[in-house]
Amino acid sequence: MQKLDRTLKNSLHQVQAKGRLRRERFGDLVYHRLADDSRPLTRGTIIFEDGTLIPGYPQIGRVMRLDKGLKEQFTGAFWAEEKVDGYNVRVFLLGERLLGVTRGGFLCPFTVDRLPDLIDRRIFSEHPELILCAEIAGPENPYLVGSPPFIHEDIQLFVFDGQRKGELDYLSQAEKRQLIEHYRLPSVQNFGRFQADDLSAIKQLMIKLNNEGREGLVFKEDIPGGKQSKYVTSEASLSDIEAMTRYLQDLPPEYFIGRILRLVMFLDEEGIGHTRELKTRLGAAFVEGVFKAIEQCQREHRVYHRFRCRLRNRANGKQLLAHLGRGDGHLQIVEHRLEQEGEFYVLEFDKVFQRTTGLLGELLSGGVVYD
Repeated sequence: MQKLDRTLKNSLHQVQAKGRLRRERFGDLVYHRLADDSRPLTRGTIIFEDGTLIPGYPQIGRVMRLDKGLKEQFTGAFWAEEKVDGYNVRVFLLGERLLGVTRGGFLCPFTVDRLPDLIDRRIFSEHPELILCAEIAGPENPYLVGSPPFIHEDIQLFVFDGQRKGELDYLSQAEKRQLIEHYRLPSVQNFGRFQADDLSAIKQLMIKLNNEGREGLVFKEDIPGGKQSKYVTSEASLSDIEAMTRYLQDLPPEYFIGRILRLVMFLDEEGIGHTRELKTRLGAAFVEGVFKAIEQCQREHRVYHRFRCRLRNRANGKQLLAHLGRGDGHLQIVEHRLEQEGEFYVLEFDKVFQRTTGLLGELLSGGVVYD
């Protein structure tokens, strides 16, 4: 039974009393998930029946201007690490089982299936209290459309933080780096320590990342409870827009407005001209996306994205489909195939965007829109 400090115990009692913990099951494991923030606990916190508490990973604030934002957020030194475009997991050992929980607090069948391929579990045997916070990215993930340009197949895992069970603070940079080096853990790239006055060096780094099509940086104070902020490249914002305009009706307007704003503010601050090529690419992202959606709807009577992922165990593929089917009611999950190929089972499934499908189906059938 894990010992929790008084603050955490009181917080847990409060969320239990308010009915904010949701009971979940993963195979024979029963746990409770916090669906919304309840300070000091964050959304995605989970607690098992034996009392093991896995804290949620908080959202990180976004800096929109480096010149003002860094000075506003940081009074001392901070570290700069690469921000990798993937899905967030916390990896830990429960008894003898290596598990992975998503940001929302769900034990993920896909992640649990693939963890032995991605990380050496020896670190958890020798540090059973450890939680590794990581990003899983790659073209064959079951959650995100798109992938970092440096991953061409399957998936990879990148450690970016560490915690201990039942504790809210993160490991220090020194302890984290020591574990990463000793156990040869895959991790995000660390670009070193900076001050807010190191603006020129940070801007040069961002230009390099932008030219390579990478997502951006996360800035982290190396003190207990230290601040964290993120800053993304214009290329990352543009890539997101290009990937998702086909599903325009299923995303809130803020998804695209926010990315256009980030893109333009990055160009303005970095002194990159708003070239005809960039304007053409941004406009084409919207026009081509809608064209592709129309063509797909005319051809197949639905608008969807086909995902492909590899699993070691066939049953985990079925469990993943059931897990995904619990999501947004406006998305439909349709299995395409689940077949063994070599040492893996390959799962292909379609995520059908029903709002976009419904709108285009109505318009293509001659429906009337009142605007």
